[in-house]
Order: sequence, then structure tokens, then C-alpha cells
Amino acid sequence: MINDISNIFLRIKNKDMFNSIMKKVKNKNLTIDGLRFYLNKAEELTNEDISMLEDYFFKTNYRENIVYGNKVISIIIPTYNKGHIIVESIESILRQSYKNFEIIIIDDFSTDRTEDIIKNKYKNESRIKYYKNIKNIGSRKSQKKGYNLSRGDYVIFMNDDDFYIDNDFFTNCINLYSRHNNISFIVGDMIVYYEGNISNNIEIRELNLPPEIDKNNYFLEISSGIIKRKPPTTLSVMHNRRNLEYVEVNHMDGFGDIDLYQRALLGGNALSINSIVAVFRRHKRANSYSLRVEEIIETLDAIKSTKQLSCQKFGYDKEFMNNVFDKTFNLCIDWYKTVSTPTNEQIEIVNKWLRENNI
Repeated sequence: MINDISNIFLRIKNKDMFNSIMKKVKNKNLTIDGLRFYLNKAEELTNEDISMLEDYFFKTNYRENIVYGNKVISIIIPTYNKGHIIVESIESILRQSYKNFEIIIIDDFSTDRTEDIIKNKYKNESRIKYYKNIKNIGSRKSQKKGYNLSRGDYVIFMNDDDFYIDNDFFTNCINLYSRHNNISFIVGDMIVYYEGNISNNIEIRELNLPPEIDKNNYFLEISSGIIKRKPPTTLSVMHNRRNLEYVEVNHMDGFGDIDLYQRALLGGNALSINSIVAVFRRHKRANSYSLRVEEIIETLDAIKSTKQLSCQKFGYDKEFMNNVFDKTFNLCIDWYKTVSTPTNEQIEIVNKWLRENNI
């Protein structure tokens, strides 16, 4: 079999990625589900190759664990016109070994068949709760709406086209929380999948974080724009609801990623799982990343309120936090200009906000 695997290696185009994936499997930082995802995306591999590699790395029969517990996990998924793809996200949740969860879908006034697809396919699944907005309110406010409707002890915010490749992610988080109940959140690594690209379409995003993450250090890293240490999206982060209440997320108008991480870290340290748990899907079409100017203003407002809370409730130095958050504001605005190609009028709306807030 070793010779056969050597021959497979010779046919692989991206040998560095192949070696990295195989190393992670050997070190138990990637599950069989993650291996299958990678192998099925490698165009050079046949079905026979895939079966051989699975047998080699997982010689014992792969058995799905089924775990029940008292703690409830809420997974909140805002969606808009993704009826053709949201099913993959939902199915990856349903495959999780930990079964005590609820999926809250907030349909932001989709015009495709999202509602029909979900209601027909999951009509007998009581853990899936579907709500449709009467008008488009944006992903941030849809996430906040989902949070208000949820009842879980722990909360995950998930995009409608991302998915899990570690079926034990929920179980591992629950086990960690049982020993570290005051933690703000638990975060895992992920794969970024650039859909539509022909080559080099998979990137392993390792955060290289310690098992327990100091809240102050991580807060400064995220706020200052050390992007490689920040999860690129939120499905690999399980929040402690008690901590979210403590840092007053109910006073925020909506949730994004960086502002939610900042807010959560005010309340406590975080934990890191040194394994790949999910896939963040990036689309080739540029307009997949576009953000409305109203949403960038909402993001800036949320960051501003977190800055105020950090000083008023948690005792941080005001001048120091002004310097820190100035970097965050600039980071968000630069990102908005890069991904959304705003008009001059939209840029002026952002500049007006900066002037009014003395930034």
C-alpha cells in the first residue's frame, strides 16, 4: 500500500497542501470528515485513491458517536437567496454527534425557493425553526433577531453556505465547557475553500492560539488587525451565552464578527481547539462580499459601544482604548472599501460618521 500512496503523491499538484493535510490526519488534528472533504476536492484523485487513503489513515471502522446532554446549543443562520446551498450547512449540523441543539434560520426576505426548500425537507425536524423577515434588514440585525429567539446555553453564528467537517465539534466544546464554565468562547481552526477557482482553492487557516487564550492579549490582537489570529468567520466559535449576557450584547443593534469577538472577550478568556472543524466558503464572484453602507455604519456603531463599555464597566483606560479602537475603525473601513467598491457618496457617509464621532 505504501507504494500505491507514493504513486498518488506523485500525481498531486499541490504537494505542500497534501503533506500538510496528511500530517494533520496523523496528528489527529483533522477528522475523517475533513479528510474526505479535501480528497473529494482534489481533481487528480480517483475514487479508488480516496478509498485507499481513507483505509490507510483510518484502519479501524469509523463509527459515529451519538451524544445527548442537558446543555442546549443554538445555531443561528441568517440567510438570503441561498436555498440551493443552505441545505449543506444544515446537514453538517445534523451530522454532529451532540444532538441537543436548535437551528434558528432567519430568512432575510429571500426571493428564491429558500422557504419551500426548508419547510418541505425539514418539516419533521423539530430542532429546525424557520423565521422569515417581512423586509430585508441585513445579516447583522438578522443575527440579533436569531439570538433573541434562541434558548441555548451556548450560541454559534453561522453563514448560510459554510459547513462543518468535524462531527464531534459540538461534543468537544460541551466537554470543555463542563470543565471551564467561565470561558467566553471556544474556537477551532478551519479550511477556507475558494469556490470556483481551478487551482490552489483550499487554504488551511490555523490560528496558532494557545489552549487557553488570554482575553486582553487576544482582544488587542483582533482589534489591531492581526487577521491570521482571528477566525475568518463565526461558525468555528461557540459562545457562552452567560458571558454574552454579561457583556450586554442585548444592547447591540446587530452582530458581526470582529465586534462580537471584541465584546465577548471583555468578559473572560477563551479556549482553542487545535483541530480543523469547519469550512468557510469564499465565492469567486466579487459581489458575494459586498456590504451595504448601512451595515458598515452599524458595525462602526457596535464597535463604538464596545469601546464605551470597556471603559465604563470593565475599567479599561480611556486614552489607551481610544488608540486601540482607532485601529479597529480603520481596519473595518479599509475592509469595506476593498470588498464593496463603494461609491463616492457612500464613502462620504462613512466619513461623516467618523467626523461626527471625532475619529
